[in-house]
Amino acid sequence: MQAPVSSASEPELRLVLLGSQRLGANAVASSILGLDPKAAVWGGRTACSMSQSAEVNGTRVQLVKAPVWLRSYHLQDTAELVKQELSLCVSLAPPGPHAFILLCEVDLPFTSACARAVCAHMELLGPQVWDHTLILFTCGDWLGRGSVEDYLSGEGLPLQELLQKCGGRYLLDTTSAEPALSLRVMRAVMEMRETLSDQHFLIQQQQIQALIRKREEVGRRAEARRERRERRERREQEAKDQRQERPLSELTVVLLGWVFAEKTKVGNALLGAMEWEGRTLTCNRNRVDLPGLGLTVVDSPGWWKFFSAGLLPADTRTEIQLAFRAYREAPGGRAVLLMIPADTSFTQEQLQVTEENLRPLGEEVWSHMVLVFTRGHWLGQMTIEQHIESEGDALVQLVERCGNRYFVFDGDADPAPLKAQGQQLVQMVVDLCGSGPGRHTGSETVREEPTEKLQDEDLMKMVGVLHRLWAWESWEIEEFAARFFERPLYEFTDVASMQLTHMFKSSSDLGLVKKPREEVEKILRDEMKGKSLEEVVEAALQVYFRKEVGAFDIVSIICEKNQFKAEWKSLFEREWARREVGLKEYVFNRYVRKGFEQALELRQSHDKVSAWLDTNHPGPPTIEDLIRFFMQKVSKPVEEEGCTGVMIQA
Repeated sequence: MQAPVSSASEPELRLVLLGSQRLGANAVASSILGLDPKAAVWGGRTACSMSQSAEVNGTRVQLVKAPVWLRSYHLQDTAELVKQELSLCVSLAPPGPHAFILLCEVDLPFTSACARAVCAHMELLGPQVWDHTLILFTCGDWLGRGSVEDYLSGEGLPLQELLQKCGGRYLLDTTSAEPALSLRVMRAVMEMRETLSDQHFLIQQQQIQALIRKREEVGRRAEARRERRERRERREQEAKDQRQERPLSELTVVLLGWVFAEKTKVGNALLGAMEWEGRTLTCNRNRVDLPGLGLTVVDSPGWWKFFSAGLLPADTRTEIQLAFRAYREAPGGRAVLLMIPADTSFTQEQLQVTEENLRPLGEEVWSHMVLVFTRGHWLGQMTIEQHIESEGDALVQLVERCGNRYFVFDGDADPAPLKAQGQQLVQMVVDLCGSGPGRHTGSETVREEPTEKLQDEDLMKMVGVLHRLWAWESWEIEEFAARFFERPLYEFTDVASMQLTHMFKSSSDLGLVKKPREEVEKILRDEMKGKSLEEVVEAALQVYFRKEVGAFDIVSIICEKNQFKAEWKSLFEREWARREVGLKEYVFNRYVRKGFEQALELRQSHDKVSAWLDTNHPGPPTIEDLIRFFMQKVSKPVEEEGCTGVMIQA
């Protein structure tokens, strides 16, 4: 939690920004304070709250930006560090904030799952939070000529009920809205203060002090764990120096974990390749020759995070078994890297599913295993040991079974740091294989299949739908990209004002029909009305593949069917929320960020060429000038000068 930015005067207006929005949220936060939305003052998404102050129309305003939760995630699937930080964020605005600004993206559907996620995370602050909450609808340009009133009436009951909780208070943010967002927010908050007789949100001091004491205890345990790890590493290094064993010449590393755990991204870093291809459907083996070491990396499909091992599709299970076989038959050194995302919870539920899926490898696999905590950037100022100790017994038990061996991987890093992380992880595995516990004895007992429980046929059908819909269709990727390209994503680059050559068409070019939520639900209910379970499942798939609605619209309607038990619906919905988050992350990283990077690269090239021409030939450049520029660079490629393109204006 970052302390408030100091200022000469105490803030007269204290605000807290909340929500699940990641893309574009920093620009909104800066706009509320009247700052340049391109200014990098907030940083990336982390588990930490941040605070900034500014003067807006003569009033000193403080804005606390709380950590985001993941869209549609159940509260139990949010990491403990985030839940604690959400409760503690109000302490950064003593004696209490005047208003909570709740972000809600209008370019994404607001389903019943979204509503439950919002309510559960907001109420960590207590029921009185709603009296001080103002909804800010962002990405308003997506509505086109449609009004916000039409959007609210057509989006359905979940959003309408949320609006009622907030006393009907809302604003719409668009790039063309007047006056400036900062002034409109101030005006709305002042009106709220008048209604509440100027009373601010009351901080529950006892709750805050209890959380602070809990964090202090977690901090002590985290420091003790870090020290134990360092002592173990020193002992292993000393033992390795004494043995003076012949170094490994061959090493096989098998990547395992649940879906969307970034296994492939870690594998590419090990291999020195920076591309990320998305979801892995088959067992893939790649080899690279490093100095003195032949490295084989075996990637594998992921298992479900919430569903048991027995519910894996047969083809997925077969591919995972191929990875198991590669581990067992590996020549030389071998290790398993178990990927655990650091930005979500890890409970006894996940520990049980993980152990079920690893059972075929036998008990000895734990001595060959390193935990890789992916999405390490999310930790911010926190340490991985704080995350481990905060999550509690399940994650602590998993870490201990792996001999307290773990590595933090930041997949959002630039290529050079990514490559460095890959090298560090390779060295960590080499050290493990060279020590006693990690050596390949070849004596372990393994089983080909995990022990399976008898699965309910209806549940199998439901999970079958999940598996068939899990793979993203190209049109769905294009739809998400079209939505994101219409957002003012200033915080990612300072070239947002440039005209980009989009990798995808705009939403209007794609022919996306912005149907009201109620109309979407009517289509689905009409398709499924009076049908059996099998017919419902098939109808859902047909509606999706006809592109009438996005896959995210289907889940809540399927879950209305009485044939499904409540606990199945919950697991299905929780797994589905991961699919939506994974799709958004993939589209943004693979296409949107890439588009902005290409635009920035083009502008930098243009600036370099312009600077050279200004120095060597003042005045407007001619074709002969440009030819002379390139002829002079013939012995040294233009790319080495950082010039990858030239922009010529007539």
